[in-house]
Amino acid sequence: MAATKYSYSVSADFPNQLVNPTTLTTQIQASAIVIALDYIEVTGDDCDIWFKDALSGGDQTILDTVVANHSGAPTPSETISVAVDNFSTLEEPEGGHVVQRVVVQPGRTGYYMCDRDIKINTAKFSEADALEDLKVIVSTNKRESWGEFSLVGCYKKSGEDYVACTDQADADANAVLMVLDYIAINQSTDGAIEYDFKGGCLWSDDNLEEPRWEHRLYCMMAPNIPPSMGGGVRFFDGYLYPYHGKWQECVNSLALTIDPSQSVEAARSRFWIYYPQGAVQSHILRVITFRQRDTF
Repeated sequence: MAATKYSYSVSADFPNQLVNPTTLTTQIQASAIVIALDYIEVTGDDCDIWFKDALSGGDQTILDTVVANHSGAPTPSETISVAVDNFSTLEEPEGGHVVQRVVVQPGRTGYYMCDRDIKINTAKFSEADALEDLKVIVSTNKRESWGEFSLVGCYKKSGEDYVACTDQADADANAVLMVLDYIAINQSTDGAIEYDFKGGCLWSDDNLEEPRWEHRLYCMMAPNIPPSMGGGVRFFDGYLYPYHGKWQECVNSLALTIDPSQSVEAARSRFWIYYPQGAVQSHILRVITFRQRDTF
């Protein structure tokens, strides 16, 4: 056996003056030619087709026909058929079908964004003066509190310790810390709800009092649950001065599911805001959550 070459002109012998060696190889191998193909070499206008041995007259006629019918079109890429579930029935799987999600959390079906701004006034003794977190009542066009943020306390320093201020006059003169809690509740039943927490932002007062570096914010999830029992997740801490008059944010790419089914403490977020003695500042805290529509 001796390798044998059969030469063709790309411009004269191929119908579209094009050769796709990959496709041509497949076409020759699929034909009735008995002798095995060796390789195909295309150089300029020359297309040389090499076989392991010489072809019979009949096989050479078949080769001429293959060449005459070769389009030279690019090899089509492999295509994969993708079926997408009907979004309207994602929550109604049949036959044990596992529900497929097209977006990552936050985005689970039935949960909607609840993006809120809360005004915080430092060095205020009463909750009414320290917090403003309002929603609109559709039937009356009036606004009322969500009831989800609470003032844990307004504190002053006593030696190395922090102790609660006794009244507004004490806060005016001595307060250096306010502590807030957030628990998402069902607005109809007042019970703590499961929700997705994505993070939040803080707009700092653009006129921070000196000393500037004493303005700080800390946030912790489940602060009253010991870390050994899965609690106390430190979510954020930062200086406010570099962002005074601006937004600073701490937002997860994915939301964290907050589940109070075992204990309401698992759904509690706590914020500590430190500031210079008696400094009265106003900040805007934004909380980004996703919750079921019938809870708010």
